[in-house]
Amino acid sequence: MMHPSGTTADARGGQIVSHHVNIARADTDAFSSTRSEDYGNINNKCQSRETNQDPTWFKVVANRTTHLGTGSAIHRPVSMGNLIWYSATMDPATAALIHEQRQTHGIKYLIPDLPVRAYGRVQRRPPSWGLDRIDQRTDKLDGLYHYPESAGQNTTIYIIDTGVNVGHEDFGGRAQHGPVFLSGSNNNMVDKNGHGTFVAALAAGSTYGVAKKAQIISLKALDDSGAGRLSDILAAIEWVVKTHVAQGTKARSIINLSLGAEHNEPTNAAIQEAMKLGVHFSIAAGNDGKDACNYSPASTPGAMTVGATDKDDTIASYSNWGPCVAIYAPGSNIVSAWAGSATATHLQSGTSMASPHVAGLMALLLSESPEENISAETLADMILKTVTRFRLNKQVVTDTIATSAGTTLSLSESEDSLDSESQPQLNLLEFHGKALARNLIYVGEAPASSGETDIEDPPTVFSSSTPDKIINRVMKVITFTIVCTCTLVLTV
Repeated sequence: MMHPSGTTADARGGQIVSHHVNIARADTDAFSSTRSEDYGNINNKCQSRETNQDPTWFKVVANRTTHLGTGSAIHRPVSMGNLIWYSATMDPATAALIHEQRQTHGIKYLIPDLPVRAYGRVQRRPPSWGLDRIDQRTDKLDGLYHYPESAGQNTTIYIIDTGVNVGHEDFGGRAQHGPVFLSGSNNNMVDKNGHGTFVAALAAGSTYGVAKKAQIISLKALDDSGAGRLSDILAAIEWVVKTHVAQGTKARSIINLSLGAEHNEPTNAAIQEAMKLGVHFSIAAGNDGKDACNYSPASTPGAMTVGATDKDDTIASYSNWGPCVAIYAPGSNIVSAWAGSATATHLQSGTSMASPHVAGLMALLLSESPEENISAETLADMILKTVTRFRLNKQVVTDTIATSAGTTLSLSESEDSLDSESQPQLNLLEFHGKALARNLIYVGEAPASSGETDIEDPPTVFSSSTPDKIINRVMKVITFTIVCTCTLVLTV
């Protein structure tokens, strides 16, 4: 789970909260970011992006920071497609100066170099079941996993994580080390945590994996505790993009991101740019049991964000949910390879375990397809055509709608929610056939007399919903229950 530290900025008002800034300009494609360990500390790391790929002004100003002496504030630059950003260490006054003059010099974003962590796992028993589940329509497991002969051949799955135990027997020589994006004692290729090895084997291990002939490349960007920085994650993504582009049109590249941080636009923008250049992403939704749209990279538009289910096809209690989740896959009580030896295994639960199931599925589909340069949109469509419809189970959920008396409540096809403009998103597709308790709160005065409020549902999403209207009463809050039967694709 992500637990970003430090104060944040109010981007809407352009305020600086502490010495942190978070700004955006729609008319440029530049961004930068800053962070500090705490308010009183002037060891403030940041990332910067300028238009026309000209960092001169930013470098000059950043190097004025008070604690560097003769050193440079600027760290590694990163770029992909139309995006470039710079990492730097600055004191609060310098960060504030850059914030104040950002419009003159074309900086789009100035954000904290956010902490990133591998999504945690809930250890439980009994044995794993994920592979058995994803190859069949029903939840009655048959003890078999069927997969095509190609098995992900000629595809590469990049694991940006804590490293990978490439000597594990489950990889059969198909896993290799890529660059390490950490410094200090963690600047080595060894996975001492186990998370990265676990994820890699689920995606492409010969015993535990979905795509048993795919290549695995480990990019270590999280330390031995599973923690990291946004700047390191973006640098790892940049490396994959450049490698993918250099390989030409036959490259089939997938990045698994079983990690996350608080919602931020630079991360989402970078991933969208990478997708435009042909790299595919499978992203863990997160383990906070909340709306995935509040996290990055889970909230990236167009990305394949994956929630977790248990053996009964129930959305796991820890899994994030909502309209940013594209698909659900097995995530509870999963067994896979581990760090420490060539035969080590472990049992884990989390959306970190669900995401590599989909990364492996991507490899299977790309390997079987004769087409080159398959877009993210095309691959997503291929995935949604293979998955099983309305299999998810969920308990009764209560939430609130704010509306005006007498208006029609709409079950929105595009937003998958009731009255989406006036309430937080609720993904009704997760509640197929279940009673959904709703509180109707009238905006302003309660209705002066009794009447009816219609409930409208688009037939392309719901084959039925009950009731189709509720009775207005002379009171502020009315509670009613609706049962929806969904017809959209839901789960792997």
